Amino acid sequence: MSEITPERVAHLKHLLASVGDLPWFLADCEGDMQIWRESALQRVSRECSGEIIGYSTPSSYKRNDLVAGWDLDTWDEGEDEDDDERRRMAELIVESVNLLPHLLTALETAQADQAESAEVLTAVSLATARWRQGDLDAWAALEAIEAAVAASDDDTEAAQAEQERQP
Repeated sequence: MSEITPERVAHLKHLLASVGDLPWFLADCEGDMQIWRESALQRVSRECSGEIIGYSTPSSYKRNDLVAGWDLDTWDEGEDEDDDERRRMAELIVESVNLLPHLLTALETAQADQAESAEVLTAVSLATARWRQGDLDAWAALEAIEAAVAASDDDTEAAQAEQERQP
């Protein structure tokens, strides 16, 4: 299994930045399967959820608006195993690329939370050891740590609430 290293994360961020506009869209019409930048599509109509339900591909476009394309032997799913596998692979590519920025953000948040938790645990362990050795001032240190954690939790909740309010 591949490790998630800072170098790999940095490489993924570089790749995302270098490919330009996201999201991508998978068009599969009459055996012509193509991955487009959504920004290149024309006459787009969407469901309330934001999912595209109607579109036209452009008659002319910038060279990288069409990301990839395949000519399939069949028009519909279920007619040929190889074509069905190609459709699933193309869908996986599009879904993965579109989701990757959100996954990287979640990873960075989790890593920051983990680092903060490790710092708090270390501080609590040191203060507890001092308290067990009879240092009564260590109790004040533990209370200060508790207050800092509570304030951090309040800040996190406020940031999450603000993020949920944004469109």
